[in-house]
Amino acid sequence: MPRADYHNRINGYINPLGASYDGKGNKTVTSAFFDALDGFDTVKRETRIQLAVNRAGRIHGQCKKAGISPAKSESCTTVYQLIKRFLKYR
Repeated sequence: MPRADYHNRINGYINPLGASYDGKGNKTVTSAFFDALDGFDTVKRETRIQLAVNRAGRIHGQCKKAGISPAKSESCTTVYQLIKRFLKYR
């Protein structure tokens, strides 16, 4: 998915929860967004976090192997590395 389409996908999930994301300019994440996320089932949330971290790591590995920088890729990020570090302190 092109990065330009992220805001539409994100809003599809968070608008029903009373939060929104404009995807332009100031990309501040509001407290309403975190309140909406906090309402999800904790077990499912943990499973989804681990699945996302694993998937991002796999995609990053593929990009790295192909010599593609995450900044130049539509579907690669290294944010999962930060999330893994955060998860150690819970």
